[in-house]
Amino acid sequence: SSTSIMSQSTRSIQSQFLNSRASTPSELRVPKENIIDLRTTEIHKEDAPRHVKKEHVLFRRLRSITLPKISFLAFTRGLTTRTSEKVIVSHSRIRPHHGHPAVNELSAELPPPEKIQFGVTDTASHWRRSLISFSVLCLVIVIPVYLLSFYHQADAAKGEVLGISEQAYQNLKDAGQATSQSDYLSAGQSFSQAASHFDQARQQLSDAGGVVVDASRLIPNKIASADALLSAGQNLSKAGQSIASLVNGMSERNLNPLGSESISLSDFLLNIRDNLRPVNSEISEAITQLEKVRIKDIPSDMQSQVQSLKDSLPLVQQQMSYFFSVSDVLLQMLGADAPKRYLLIFQNSRELRPTGGFMGSIALMDIEKGKIKNLEVPGGGVYDVAGQLKEKIISPKPLWLVNPLWNIQDSNWFIDFPTSASKIMWFYERTGGATVDGIITLTPQVIEKLLDVTGPIDMQADYGVYVTGANFSREAQLWAEVTYDREENKPKKFISDLLPKLLSQVFETKPENLLKIVSAFNQSLSEKDILIYFADEHLESQVAELDWAGQLKSTDKDFLSVVSANIAGGKTDQVVNQYVTHRARIQSDGTIVDTVTITRAHFGNPLDQWEGKTNVDYIRLYVPLGSKLISAEGFSTIENSRYILPDQHAEPDADLQRVEQNAIIDEKSNTRITAEFNKTTFGNWLSVDPGSSITASITYSLPWKLQLGGLFGKSDQYSLYIQKQPGMVNNFFTSQVALPEKFDVLWKSSELKAENGQYEFNSDMHTDKIIGLLVKN
Repeated sequence: SSTSIMSQSTRSIQSQFLNSRASTPSELRVPKENIIDLRTTEIHKEDAPRHVKKEHVLFRRLRSITLPKISFLAFTRGLTTRTSEKVIVSHSRIRPHHGHPAVNELSAELPPPEKIQFGVTDTASHWRRSLISFSVLCLVIVIPVYLLSFYHQADAAKGEVLGISEQAYQNLKDAGQATSQSDYLSAGQSFSQAASHFDQARQQLSDAGGVVVDASRLIPNKIASADALLSAGQNLSKAGQSIASLVNGMSERNLNPLGSESISLSDFLLNIRDNLRPVNSEISEAITQLEKVRIKDIPSDMQSQVQSLKDSLPLVQQQMSYFFSVSDVLLQMLGADAPKRYLLIFQNSRELRPTGGFMGSIALMDIEKGKIKNLEVPGGGVYDVAGQLKEKIISPKPLWLVNPLWNIQDSNWFIDFPTSASKIMWFYERTGGATVDGIITLTPQVIEKLLDVTGPIDMQADYGVYVTGANFSREAQLWAEVTYDREENKPKKFISDLLPKLLSQVFETKPENLLKIVSAFNQSLSEKDILIYFADEHLESQVAELDWAGQLKSTDKDFLSVVSANIAGGKTDQVVNQYVTHRARIQSDGTIVDTVTITRAHFGNPLDQWEGKTNVDYIRLYVPLGSKLISAEGFSTIENSRYILPDQHAEPDADLQRVEQNAIIDEKSNTRITAEFNKTTFGNWLSVDPGSSITASITYSLPWKLQLGGLFGKSDQYSLYIQKQPGMVNNFFTSQVALPEKFDVLWKSSELKAENGQYEFNSDMHTDKIIGLLVKN
């Protein structure tokens, strides 16, 4: 039953050579046993061991060698050195020479030629900042995936970069500064100079290292690691140069898909792909070079961080591969090979439905080679289409509360979006609509995010308002339901007039906003505020692999999706908070009993014409197929008299019958139990007034249990996949896993926190989540 929020609190959810002028070995300050003094060693060619002959000849050659100056980056404070482990004192006629440059930092102030010194820095704090900066430099190459994110991170790099010249590092800083100011031309030049200085540093290292490498059995050889780091930096600088050049060119292009003089989106995307292929190669080569860096050449306190760096760059390469996969799909969507026709569905998440919201407005869009050829937005919205349906189809029973005859506006009834999209297309064609290639849905959150980036849209001439991200939803609602022209009778005309302006403003945005635009679309896709369906099975499978298809997920372990359908509950779901607590109790024999508790709290203003209505939602819980209901408590009662019976000539829908299999009603709780999409579904009502809250719970047993015990103490895994409903906001989730005391946890997800003998996970559920643990009896 409903209780007052004021009287009932709602639970919140919680997250660096030595001086060779020494006349005696003792002045070298190294152990005597570590010194080889060639001045006291007689070497005869005829009886000298082969390896000694080679070394003698080698050191005679060194008399005429003058090595070039190597400019390694010098730390300006706190610099200390430690001597090498072994020292060679050569024949007195042999001039002192530079030894093995096995260092981690190259000094800008080298000692005079007659003094030789080498060592490694002991400045761990500088190493740490260097590693962090170099890691950032590498990781930000992920920009190509989102066209721009490299520049967002480059200016954040601080400290010093490991293993590169001071000039190269300064160039990288300049590039970061330029990109933060959207000066991509200067950024490209700085990246180019950095790559050149990397090359010079590698050449200096190579010139010095050739001789030392021959003597590697006497002097520890660390040149390879230094060279590899320099090479990796060179590759990454070239990648940055390519990206800066690409983005600089992007700012000079007109991308408006509605403009006749603009470049097509498909040609633009193809150009990006062609320019990013060498970037992908540079990143691959940087990975190869980093693999040559020996961890033991790095100070012990930093080895884990260097390893982390070597591990992270392949993830950047994966993101590059992801970009190319995405571009393949986008090119097909944009009609690069053949024209496409789409039905755009605007779903109002304030009136929540399974795939994101009530379908109020629709648009028919024709696109070819990235150019929008036609865009039709019916002024009457979806009802302009619904009125053309001739057949009488019985709607899903909960919809009888408003309409027992099924039509297009209620056809997004299934949580599995491909199924709902197919049904939408079915209804659209039967109302005289054209056959379309796919369905694309948007919630108001998408438009709000875009307006936050592009800025207001001037609609004063016709509507007397500037539309912003903050007021869009309310203005759209106002013009759709209250202030529209009653004689013209086009309540969705506001959306019809806004959409072309929004598209133009998005594609004509300033270059510095491109990253934000791409980020907004990416976030909308990951949070399911944009869903995509294609009638072409191959293209649909590609979209599903990208997780853009909104299909109900399959798993052989525990699963939960709480799905709400607002039926005659007003535009109230944005002011209703939902708190879901899932508790899995694992019994000593491995049996699992789940209890799901749902609390919905209504924070709407009782005096508001939309927020002030009672929120009436039909709630469905999708759980593993074969789960058995134990109890259901606290749900609302909807009297049978409120249902509208269907017309006697109406016919059942074959798709609905196929999806909802074996429907039964639990008499005690009035819970409707069905088998849908290889899941068991429990459905019931939750109704809550403004200023109140309601709590209900369902307990059920899972159709399988953990297989534990046995002669060798067998272990098993428990995992839970939580799938978010599209359009759902203010959704807070807690999962608790309780185990018998005799069970041991061998592994658990990092998100699971041990507390009071159980394992708990908390999230605000913007995206799908999965948690798990490995237990042993």
